[in-house]
Amino acid sequence: MAQDLAAMAVTIQDVIADNIRVVEIGAASDGSPLRAPFLNDKKIVLDLTPEEDDWLAVVAANAETIALHTGETAQSMCVAVEVDAEDAAELTRIDQAIRRAWGYNTNVHRIFWKDINEGCMSGNEGTGSMLLHLVLENSAAPTPLRFVTHDVIKKGTGRAFLDECRGNVPWKDWKCKAKVLLECVHQSEDYINVTVTVLSVIFAATPKRVIVDYTADEEAAALRSAKRFKYQF
Repeated sequence: MAQDLAAMAVTIQDVIADNIRVVEIGAASDGSPLRAPFLNDKKIVLDLTPEEDDWLAVVAANAETIALHTGETAQSMCVAVEVDAEDAAELTRIDQAIRRAWGYNTNVHRIFWKDINEGCMSGNEGTGSMLLHLVLENSAAPTPLRFVTHDVIKKGTGRAFLDECRGNVPWKDWKCKAKVLLECVHQSEDYINVTVTVLSVIFAATPKRVIVDYTADEEAAALRSAKRFKYQF
């Protein structure tokens, strides 16, 4: 299924807001109806990095996995990525269309709706960020993960594979390419939002000069040695 959806991915700019509708796609484990945004008769799959040199900077990620959807067993890791100002504005436009199609009304629902473009909530005009869910465990369709490592791409799934490939490199030193699904409208006790699920992703670490620093013992040895220097008259 993920491969079929990824094949029909569109760019953010290609989404025509007037063609967005919200459709009931089944029921959650607790029996509550599950509704998802559609673009005409298809689910909304976005290629966030359509060009060869398009990459998203990773801002942060959860340390632990969480439920992909409240009450479900599938576990995901949330990864925050930066998007440019143009894409950020388009994401807000798409989100507003989904709200209208879902029938969101602050007077009726009295609960906060979180924009897909989470950067708009920071109050800084032009900023953009998205929260992406990497599906890692307890899922029939975990996210295929790819890591660029020593001029080759390693592919796998799951938290253990992710941790092995990431190593001790901080998340802020990673960039990614991603195809994502606007999977469903999720309502919790605190907020309503669109769950953005990663269908496939490629991670690459930003190359940096390695710093080999002096240890405390080496500093102490240097200090002792410096005291033995001959005084120069």
